[in-house]
This record gives sequence, C-alpha cells and structure tokens, in this order.
Amino acid sequence: MLKICSIFLITFGLYRLMTTQHPSPYKPAIKVLSIRLVKPMSQTEQAINLIATAIQPHVHIDHLKRTRLETMLKNMGHTETPEYFESRSIAEAVLMSSSFIWLPLMSVPLGLSAMLLTGVYFYQKSEKKLKKELSQRRNLIERELPQFASTIRQTLNSTRDIVAILSNYRKICGSALAGEIDKTLNEILTGNAQAAINALGIRVGSQKMEQLTRGLQAVLRGDDQRIYFDLLAQSYRKSQDERVEQELLNRPKQL
Repeated sequence: MLKICSIFLITFGLYRLMTTQHPSPYKPAIKVLSIRLVKPMSQTEQAINLIATAIQPHVHIDHLKRTRLETMLKNMGHTETPEYFESRSIAEAVLMSSSFIWLPLMSVPLGLSAMLLTGVYFYQKSEKKLKKELSQRRNLIERELPQFASTIRQTLNSTRDIVAILSNYRKICGSALAGEIDKTLNEILTGNAQAAINALGIRVGSQKMEQLTRGLQAVLRGDDQRIYFDLLAQSYRKSQDERVEQELLNRPKQL
C-alpha cells in the first residue's frame, strides 16, 4: 500500500512540475488580466509544440484519416494541418508517458504498462476532444434551427433573396450559427450559391441542417417552399421539446 501511495505522489508531483506556469503572487490581478490577455502556454505545451514541429516532416497519414481530420479541423476553424495535429497527438503521448519513465526501475511490468496506457490515452485524447467540440457546436446550432426555419418561412412572404434571408438572421443568431452563416455568405458572394448552401449542411454535419439547406436550395431554384419550412419548423420544435423532456428525465439520475 505504501509503495502504491509513493508512486502516486511522485507521479502527481512530476505532473504539477511539468504543467506549472509560474503565476504571480497577486491572484486577483492575474484573474483580471487573463480575461484581456492571451494565456501563456505551459511548459508542457511548449515542449509538445517543439516535439511536434520536429517530427511533423516524418508523419504520414492515410488518405481517409487525413480527409476526416482536415474536415474536422476546418469546421472548427483550426488552421493547423492534419499532419501537425497528428504530430501534436504523438508528442503529447510521448511526453506524458515519459513521466512514468522511473517506474520500470521499481517494477518493469507495471512501469511499461503504465507508460503504454498513458501514451495511448493521450494519443487518442486530442481527436476525442476535437470530436467533442464538434458535437457541442452542432448541438448549439441545432437548438437554433426551429427559430431559423420559422424565420425563413416568414421572410419568404416578402423575398426569396437567400443573401438577404441569411444576412438578416445573422444579426440575431448565436455565435456558432453566425460563423457558419458568415462562411456561407462569403462563398455565395464569391462563388456558386448552390454549392455554398450545400457546404453549410456538410460543415455542420447535422441531418436537420441538411434538411434546411435542401429547402434553401429549392428556394434558389425558384420553388415555393413556404409549406416545407412550416413543416420543418414544426418538426424541429417537436424534436427540441422531446430533447428537453429527456434531459429533465435524466436530471434526477445525474444528481
């Protein structure tokens, strides 16, 4: 038991040393400045970036995985390449597993197992985190779709100008959907409107958004889609009510 406690305390101490950022003693000032200034990278993050930059030229990703990573990174507005993202995942796995490098001196099976499991965990963590961010962003957008569809339906009484419809809703929507509308408007004004609307549904990765974009594409073709958006808004509201009801039912279990 004493041996296990010693291992835990040493590992925790090494982790704290690797992630320290040397804060100033005046914590209230730090809290105020952290809102206005870019947060400094920890020593671990700096080391991860250095290792990732060094190994990036030697990292090769198969076509399917690269396409998937590139799409996810682009949808989240990240500027790094899939190769650099993969390099960071490897660098983080190597660096964090190295905190257990002293364990094999005490127990070879335990030490190697701890290093392997830690490396695998941190290697998979980056992509899981990216997927979680995409899921949260998609949920935020889907919560706005009932109002979005209803607004489009009302606007179609006076205009079928897609740019005007999107620009007007852009003024009142949340930040997640606003970012997507901005991208779509830019693509419409600089390229093909049909392709831009289709890309909106693909970026969000939501079946509900794809239903909405199909209606917008039909509007571009000159079809009367008022009934379609009426039904769509009703379907979205019903789906959202069911989601809220399910969350309320799950709340006692969470508590």
